[in-house]
Amino acid sequence: DPAMPFSLGRIFGPFLDMRREDDRLEIVLPRYRMNRDHPLDVEWHFVLDCDAIFIENPVGAGNIELAMTALLNGVPIWADWGDDPFTVRFQNPNFAGFSRREPLLDAVDWFTKFAHVCSVPTETARASFPNKERVRVIPEACRWQPAVGPRKKLVTWRGAPGHDEDVRSVLPELCAVAADPEFKDWQWALLGAPPKEMIQAMKEALGEDPTDWKETDRIIIPPFFPTPFHMMHVWQSNAPFIHIVPLPDNKFNRTKPPNAWMEATA
Repeated sequence: DPAMPFSLGRIFGPFLDMRREDDRLEIVLPRYRMNRDHPLDVEWHFVLDCDAIFIENPVGAGNIELAMTALLNGVPIWADWGDDPFTVRFQNPNFAGFSRREPLLDAVDWFTKFAHVCSVPTETARASFPNKERVRVIPEACRWQPAVGPRKKLVTWRGAPGHDEDVRSVLPELCAVAADPEFKDWQWALLGAPPKEMIQAMKEALGEDPTDWKETDRIIIPPFFPTPFHMMHVWQSNAPFIHIVPLPDNKFNRTKPPNAWMEATA
């Protein structure tokens, strides 16, 4: 799904690099349909036209069915998990896809046994997988072009509705820094979908009206971005001095890779 962050970090970056080396490489995205168990609209003739199949975060019978069609026709399979699927927290926007335990366990067990390549982003994630001797660690691979030009006195924060708990874990410290007279000429850009609690607390710390959700000279609130590509474009053009991704210490976050493509501006 091109709208998901892991597609940017784990798929498009490396594959576009491969295409620069050989422009015959073609990436074909299958169509999606509204069927939880069989989400991919992929028939056998689609598989036969491919030299290899890459599946990100395979879950459920539909992905196994696709992979079996590929195997029976000699088409190799690469299965990749961008996160540890066993520790996804309920606040995560993708929680529903991993909450059905039996289809998840079936898919992970099948792919780690039969896929030609299995990969995860960290050793911590690999440790939680069955058949881990067949799972390779491939760090985040997208080399996004960092912002160019002089850095602005700007702090960007990247979040989403699934990061509300993360925000609460660091909000007092963020407010204290924002209110420090030493940083009175610094701006804060809250990318994604900052919770109202965060906007209210930071405005209050800056002596502004906490009931006014509009952006001010100190607090910039861009619109929600439909894909990571939109967000990266805005973030890059802002050229911030430092970027914050709030990840408190829990089992799920310990499996995440250092998102170098996102923090390159720090």
